[in-house]
Amino acid sequence: MTGRDVESELRRVLGDASRRIPDSLVTLDRVHAGARRRRNRRRVVAAVGGAAALAAVFALVPFQLAGRPGRTTAVAGVHNSLPSALTPSSVTHPSATSSTNSNQSPPIAAAISPSHPSVQSQAVPAGFVPVSVTATSVARWWVLGSDGSVVVTRDGGRSFFAIAKIPGDSTTGELRFATDISHGWAISVVGGQRQLFWTADAGHTWRPTSLQGSVESVEAGSGNVYALVRQSGKEEVWRSTNTGLAWEMAADVTSAVPRSSSSGGGPGNGATLLAVQKGNAIVASAGSVWVVGPFGSATLVPSPCGATSTPLSMSAADSGVWMSCPAGSPAGLFRSDTGTTWVPVVLPGTVVLSELGTIDSSHVLISQAGSPALQIVTAGTGSTGAAVQGAVVVAGGVDSWTYLAFTNPTQGFALDAGRALFRTTDGGSTWNRVRFR
Repeated sequence: MTGRDVESELRRVLGDASRRIPDSLVTLDRVHAGARRRRNRRRVVAAVGGAAALAAVFALVPFQLAGRPGRTTAVAGVHNSLPSALTPSSVTHPSATSSTNSNQSPPIAAAISPSHPSVQSQAVPAGFVPVSVTATSVARWWVLGSDGSVVVTRDGGRSFFAIAKIPGDSTTGELRFATDISHGWAISVVGGQRQLFWTADAGHTWRPTSLQGSVESVEAGSGNVYALVRQSGKEEVWRSTNTGLAWEMAADVTSAVPRSSSSGGGPGNGATLLAVQKGNAIVASAGSVWVVGPFGSATLVPSPCGATSTPLSMSAADSGVWMSCPAGSPAGLFRSDTGTTWVPVVLPGTVVLSELGTIDSSHVLISQAGSPALQIVTAGTGSTGAAVQGAVVVAGGVDSWTYLAFTNPTQGFALDAGRALFRTTDGGSTWNRVRFR
């Protein structure tokens, strides 16, 4: 076949309509253009991803630098905008008032999780003498020692460890915690004056509050904390929320009846008494009882102990309040639902009351002056009388009691004059001494 014949055959084949390529197929130029667009998209995605990764790296650098000594970054400025008591720097480093503490402050993890493994614990100091106890549950309680040491248990008293030391002399101190376990308050004598300290990290670091004057007593409950403050010849009730960041004067409860100074601390020495019930503060003094609410309300009623007798002890639970009065009062024991109306509880025989601890609205644990015995009183209807359970004599050389209190109707604590701590888990029927180990 000649070249002309081949050309002729090729023209014939190409001219055949059945062999023609459909017009709907994509041209080669369009295929190449699509490939170029896909390559360009991949390049853009890769570039954006690389930039994001680089930005993330640079975002982490300030946080790493902020933790290095001697370096200042913009991140530290953000921390400074927070309340000083909540900044990581204030938790990590001891404040000026706690610089005398022998223990270093814990890392920030302690403020976030008190049971965090990074929290360093220490053995309870030798010769630890308990002066005040507070509990937020059956398992978790804190105990203040006369030397300012704060020890804690998280297993119901099976083990204890020291977590902090509050400045000053805590021999007559008080320790109270809120139900959120992080916030607590403690009284210690500094420079001859009772000063209130607070913690926001479960007791690992303590700082003085802004309260001026002598803080006689502190109690917390139902989202509020109240402090009884004596200054310039006045007695005032100051209130804060559980955070403790700000305080406001809730009521002036100064009485015209003179009372001896309570610089020695504790009930029974002529001091005004403070209790908290359902978010209200109940303040009892010679001749009067104040019920101070969280929103500035205050109600004044006559004291059930009489016009000139200062109550010996007062204890509150959500269900009711109990008060003991000295000899010569109209009656030795009273109870109330809210602190505004008091009903006498007539005890059989002659009883000279000392301390008491409220179990519930119908039951109270009592002690008598100079006696090692504890008794449970069950109130009758109205003022028709009361039943007194047989005396429980607590073993351990107890002479008398200085503090009785219940966390709930079954768990309670008692401090004796020799500064030993006892605990009950059956509503006061039996007691065991707490061993700090």
